[in-house]
Amino acid sequence: MPQQPIRLTPRLCRAARAMLGWRQADLFEASKVPAPTIEAFEAKPESARMMGANMRALIAAFEAAGLEFIPENGGGAGIRFRDANPVSAVRTPKPPYSSMAEKAAMERAERRERGEPLPGDEADEAVWQEMQAEHARMRGRQG
Repeated sequence: MPQQPIRLTPRLCRAARAMLGWRQADLFEASKVPAPTIEAFEAKPESARMMGANMRALIAAFEAAGLEFIPENGGGAGIRFRDANPVSAVRTPKPPYSSMAEKAAMERAERRERGEPLPGDEADEAVWQEMQAEHARMRGRQG
């Protein structure tokens, strides 16, 4: 008998994230499904449905992280770790950020540390030099 496709429910989605220690932002990073879509889906009742492409992306992200979905076979759908040693499948969650600006600043700092060019670096340098010149002019007027 062919296996039925998994229908991801809000409860299964929350359970899978909890098993991996993921925040919604971690699931977004792994699946590229927009965080507001994940948040809205998880807040809905169990009868809620998600667009097919988004559902497949979420399931693929969970499976890539080491989870296995158990189809509904009279006992109800479920989820478990694929490997006997689940510790290797669990990703340590990133520290929470107090704001999106803080998260963006941390990501820019990480990219700088890796030596990656950042968009706007040249513009940032020009703005910095302009600010320095303006401060020098202001100090000249006060002195």
